[in-house]
Amino acid sequence: MFTTQRELHERLTADMAANHERIATLCRPLDARQLEHRPAEGSWSVGEVLEHLLVANELFLAPVAALVQAAPRDPAAPSRPWRPTRLGAFFIRTVERGKPLAAPKALRPQTPRPDVLESYLAFDARFASVLADAADRDWNKLRFAPPLARWVPLRFNVGDGFRFHAGHVRRHLAQIERAVAHL
Repeated sequence: MFTTQRELHERLTADMAANHERIATLCRPLDARQLEHRPAEGSWSVGEVLEHLLVANELFLAPVAALVQAAPRDPAAPSRPWRPTRLGAFFIRTVERGKPLAAPKALRPQTPRPDVLESYLAFDARFASVLADAADRDWNKLRFAPPLARWVPLRFNVGDGFRFHAGHVRRHLAQIERAVAHL
């Protein structure tokens, strides 16, 4: 299934905005104790999930933003087909499955920073801003190494990066919803 870059951009823009709003709505009423509460032994607290998302965003946003900023504008790019890379398609399928996954060591939750929710929301807004700025860049041509495995010879394209971000947040939004339900 191929889609145009414009169609994917519109879908991701709506998805990212909905995820952002839902996280803000669920988490802003929580106090520090609630953010730290783990619903079950071995599970992550809401604050730990947000910290995990923040660290992942920090790793993914830097290479994507640099590529977008340096790329020339291409008015025809939005109407061209966008295709995921093999690596991107694999990672997106993996993150979109409902099965539990072990986080890579570099992304395992640490003690959440004191302002974890607002830090996450600000960083997520920056990701959305980069997505908006990327609308007229050719996503198929802009490639970057996997942030946690730069030695891998395969590359993501920018569209893969945006799709991964949206899917990763959606996956953890469900986790946040389950944790909040246990408060």
